[in-house]
Amino acid sequence: MNQPECEREREVALLRRSVEEKERARAASDILCRSLADETHQLRRTLAATAHMCQHLAKCLDERQRAQGDAGERSPEQPKCAGGDASVHAVVEKLREENRLLKQKVTHVEDLNAKWQRYDASRDEYVRGLHAQLQGLQAPHEPETPSPPELMRKEISRLNRQLEEKINDCAEVKQELAAARRVRDAALERVQMLEQQVPPPGLGSPAVRSPRVGQSEPRFSRTRMTSHQRGPIGSGLKAGLRSWRNSWPPCSPGRPGGRTLERQAPAGFTPGAKRPGA
Repeated sequence: MNQPECEREREVALLRRSVEEKERARAASDILCRSLADETHQLRRTLAATAHMCQHLAKCLDERQRAQGDAGERSPEQPKCAGGDASVHAVVEKLREENRLLKQKVTHVEDLNAKWQRYDASRDEYVRGLHAQLQGLQAPHEPETPSPPELMRKEISRLNRQLEEKINDCAEVKQELAAARRVRDAALERVQMLEQQVPPPGLGSPAVRSPRVGQSEPRFSRTRMTSHQRGPIGSGLKAGLRSWRNSWPPCSPGRPGGRTLERQAPAGFTPGAKRPGA
């Protein structure tokens, strides 16, 4: 009688350890699932913002092309403007392709998350079965042929191997999420660069700008790029677009249909005076 009791106690202790390990693994997997869900939600919001920004930039480009087509006069610098429009259009197309790839990655992550949730459900069911077996062993019952503990050890080994495989899958998912975040950051940087390159729709052709504005434009572009790089990349694309629009000068009162850039003369500069070496 003592030997069966000892075997039963060992089996109960083994089942308790198995249940504790499964509960710890379940807690870790729950944390990982929540992290994956948060990452997926954040990627969705970023993709939506990027798509909205691409659509807005494409609309600005179309309006600019229509405005140049209605101008009626073609200046000698118009081929350069057309080349700039083509480069901007190519950047927009590239951003759209990156947006499509990001959507594919999000779909893949969602599929992995669904598989992990199904595995959690099956594991919970197995843990409940182990609890039932443990309670049945602890309850007094008539002596019967005990189940071989070797079968239980094999089942535990199989579940441990399955858990290791799922942990490896989770590591791969984390790497894919890190890669997706890097691609997202690069896309946001390119969107900011594109915002700096595309002027507002009502500006018209660059050929009508004053020479002084054309000379000071590179320094103004560098100043805007530096101010955009100071803030965090993902701190809201709408706020960045609003500040970018507000940075342009107001419309000239003499020309209701177009805009004329006006700049404040630097300190020590006399209007109408010639520069040294000019």
